[in-house]
Amino acid sequence: VVFLALHALGARYIYSYVPYDRWASAVFGATITETFGFQRNHYDRLVHLSFGLLLTIPIHEVVTRAIAPPRAWPFDTLDQLAETLDRRCAALIDQPDLIKATTHFEWWPDE
Repeated sequence: VVFLALHALGARYIYSYVPYDRWASAVFGATITETFGFQRNHYDRLVHLSFGLLLTIPIHEVVTRAIAPPRAWPFDTLDQLAETLDRRCAALIDQPDLIKATTHFEWWPDE
């Protein structure tokens, strides 16, 4: 409804001539253009922003239904994650040839 109202105002006044400064001055006692230092009427940008906000929820629904949800977190605690990383790093340290071949770490220290 708000989106349609913004378009109706834009169509009534032509977007670049919507008198939002006059309305703001009457309500707040200051103009939006002076307050924010605008050089032109930005009503068209407000309408474009509202269109993006209008589409946010439908796009989110389409994407979340079309794409399978990600796999659940495989660790119950952060300690399990730390233990798994520690175990895998310890196994990799003992395999410098594998690391050099797969990651191109040519600077891997020789023992």
